[in-house]
Amino acid sequence: MPTIKQYGPSRVRTEVTRQPTMRDAPAGAFGGAVAQGLGDVAAEYERVQDDISTTESRAALNSFQKTEMGILTNPDNGYYNTAGNNAYSGAQPTIKSLSDLKGTLGKGLSSSARRKFEEAVDKRIASASMNINQHAARGYKEWKVSGLNDEIQNNIEEAAISYDNKPQFKRALEAGAQAVYDKATLAGLNPKEATETYRAEFVKSAVLAATATSSAKGEEILAEHVQHLGGEGPTYKLLKDKIAGKKEAEKTAYETTDALVKSMAINDRHDGDRLAIRDEVNAIADPVRRERIMRQSMVEFNRRKT
Repeated sequence: MPTIKQYGPSRVRTEVTRQPTMRDAPAGAFGGAVAQGLGDVAAEYERVQDDISTTESRAALNSFQKTEMGILTNPDNGYYNTAGNNAYSGAQPTIKSLSDLKGTLGKGLSSSARRKFEEAVDKRIASASMNINQHAARGYKEWKVSGLNDEIQNNIEEAAISYDNKPQFKRALEAGAQAVYDKATLAGLNPKEATETYRAEFVKSAVLAATATSSAKGEEILAEHVQHLGGEGPTYKLLKDKIAGKKEAEKTAYETTDALVKSMAINDRHDGDRLAIRDEVNAIADPVRRERIMRQSMVEFNRRKT
C-alpha cells in the first residue's frame, strides 16, 4: 500500500492509508442485482404463462357456451323447447351431454387452462342442471295431466255407449272420477268439487246419448242417475228440456207417419172415389188426427189423379 511521510517538529512518522476492501462492500452488492433480475424474469414468465392459460380456458369456455346454447335453446331440437314426457325423459341425457362436452373441450388444454376452464364450466353446468330439472318437473306434470285428461275424456265418451250396460257404466264413472281427483290434487284444487262436476258431466253425456235413442230411454237413465247431478239444478233442467224436445219430435214423426200410412190405405180402398175417402176419414173420432189424415188423404188423392 502507498505510504506518506509526515514531518513534525520532533520526529518523522509513517502512516498507512486504508483502501476500501471487498469486506467493506454492502451485503449483496454483487449477487443481489442478479438475483433480483432473475426473479423478475421468473415472475414475468409466470405472468405470461398465466395469461396464456387464461386465454386458452376462455376460448374453450366460449366454445362450451356456444354449444350449450344450441343444446338448450335451439328452435328445432333445443331441450327447453320440449314439453311433457319429452321434457321429463330428456333431462338427464341433456345434463350428460353438457358433461361430455366439458370433457371433450378440456382434453387439449394445459393443466392450468383446464383447471380454470373446468372451474367455470362446473358452475355453468350446476346452474343449467337446476334449470333443466325444473323444466323436467314441469314436463312431468304436463305429461301426467295430459294422460289424466285423456283418461277423463275417454270415460265420458264411454258414458255415451255404456249407459245401458250397468257394470261398464259404473266402472267408467268411477275410473274417470279417480282421474279427476288425481288431476285436481295435482293442480292444488278441491278434488271433491272436481269429482262432483265430473260425475254430473258423465251422467249428462249418458242421458243425452240415451235421449238420442228415445225420450223414454233418456228419462230412464236420468231417473236412475239423477243423484249425480246435484239436485234439480241447471244440468237437470237442461236434460229435461232435451227429453221434452225429443218427445215432441217423436210425436211429430209418429203423426206424420200415421197420416201418410192411413191416407194411402184409404185411397187404396176407395180407388179415386173422393166422397168415399172423405166419409171414411170423417169417421175418425180424434178431431186432431182426423184433420191431419184428411189433409194428407186429399194430397194423396190429387197425386193419384195426376
